[in-house]
Amino acid sequence: MRSDYDQMHLQYQQYNANVQRHIQELNDQINQLVQTNNLLENEKDAIKQAY
Repeated sequence: MRSDYDQMHLQYQQYNANVQRHIQELNDQINQLVQTNNLLENEKDAIKQAY
């Protein structure tokens, strides 16, 4: 029984680590999209002012 618990606990830890990594990857993607969006907004404003 103890080894079943240990196995489940290990699997949970691995699952948790994978989820945390995936969340970090998604946060990185969000940050990249925010940066890109800010650049595009700045370009749009510059174009508006040029015309």
